[in-house]
Amino acid sequence: MNTRLKITGVYDQKTMDLLTKEGVSSFGFDFRVRSFNFLQQYSFLELIEKNFQTNHQYDLIFQDEKDFVIAKMIADLDEQLKKTGRNLKELTNFTLHFTDAKGVEFYDSFKMPYIWEYHPLEDLQKMAQSEYLKGISLPYDLLEDYQASGKFHQFVAEFLKSLSRGGARKNISLGLKCNWKSDFFPSLNEFLVFEYLQLPVDSTIEESYRHISPDLVKSSVVEMRKTFTL
Repeated sequence: MNTRLKITGVYDQKTMDLLTKEGVSSFGFDFRVRSFNFLQQYSFLELIEKNFQTNHQYDLIFQDEKDFVIAKMIADLDEQLKKTGRNLKELTNFTLHFTDAKGVEFYDSFKMPYIWEYHPLEDLQKMAQSEYLKGISLPYDLLEDYQASGKFHQFVAEFLKSLSRGGARKNISLGLKCNWKSDFFPSLNEFLVFEYLQLPVDSTIEESYRHISPDLVKSSVVEMRKTFTL
C-alpha cells in the first residue's frame, strides 16, 4: 500500500496547499518555541479555519510546555470549531503530540488523544496503559544508533513486549520520525510495521528559509514513497 506521510512544521497556507496537492493528509503544527518552524496560535487557528477537512489529521506539537498553555490552545481551538457547528471532543482529527518525557499523568490530564515521541527515559509500559495514547513516534536516528551498536533487535523485542504486556497494546499506531534523506537500513521493515512516516518541513523542500518549493515538494514526496514502501 502507499506510504502515509505526516509532515510536521507546517507554517503557512502555501505549504498546506502544496502538500495537499501531493496527497498528504496528515499535518503537524509546531508550538515548540525553539523550533525553526514555530507557529503562533493565531496563525494555526487561521490555517484550521481555512483548511479543515474531516479526512485530514492534525497534530499539535509541544515540548516542555506549561499545562495551562496547552489547555488554552485546546479551549481556543474548541471555540473556533464550535463556530462552524463542530465540537472538538466529537472529532478524531486533532491529536496532541509530545516530544518530551513529562510522564503519563501530565499527558492524560488534557483528556485528549495524543502521540508521544519515544524517549528512553520514560516508562514505556506505564505509557502504554494510558487510555489517551493514540500512537508512538520512533526517532529513526535512535533506531540507527541501536542498529550500529548491535542493539536493535534487543530494543525491538523489549519495545513490543512492553507495549503488549497485560494487553496494553490496543490501537496504538506506530510512526517513524525521519528525514527526507534518511538512509534506511534493510532490516527496519522486517521487525517494525510503521503506519506513517513523520517528516519535517526543512531545507530539503524549501528554496530558502520558510519559502517552500513546489518542485522540491513533489520530487521529495515521490522519492520518499518510493524509498520506503510499506
